[in-house]
Amino acid sequence: MSSILLTCQLLDRNGNPVEFASLSNAGTIALYFSADFCKPCHEFLPMLKDFYDEVNEDEKKVEIVYVSLDKTQEAQEKYHKEMGPWPRIAFANENERLALKAKFGVEKIPSIIVLDSDKEKAKCSDGVNDVRNMGPMAYDMKWGN
Repeated sequence: MSSILLTCQLLDRNGNPVEFASLSNAGTIALYFSADFCKPCHEFLPMLKDFYDEVNEDEKKVEIVYVSLDKTQEAQEKYHKEMGPWPRIAFANENERLALKAKFGVEKIPSIIVLDSDKEKAKCSDGVNDVRNMGPMAYDMKWGN
């Protein structure tokens, strides 16, 4: 798994710690770069939640990790409560969140980076368009390991 991700604290929507080992239950990990202040992010979120639920309906295939670009912890926590049951990188891990943004060349949000099987490199860097245009078929055609 990405050395940057290993240094981060993951939290669920209620602020409880999430173990990194739980991410391995999913074959694919996608980083969701987003923020509460972003209107297009709010518009995209229902589609992403449906995608997540459909792909994981029978078994956990994809785990999404919310990489917040919010300016305050309160905004991050508020927006995360609207999301699916995926974890977030804690607000306190700002350096790691910004390092992931830089590593994967994220220039706009919302953005989804699908990690390769080693969880080090981007397998797909246009996940938002995949979800919008392909729906759950994106997993079978592009995201799956």
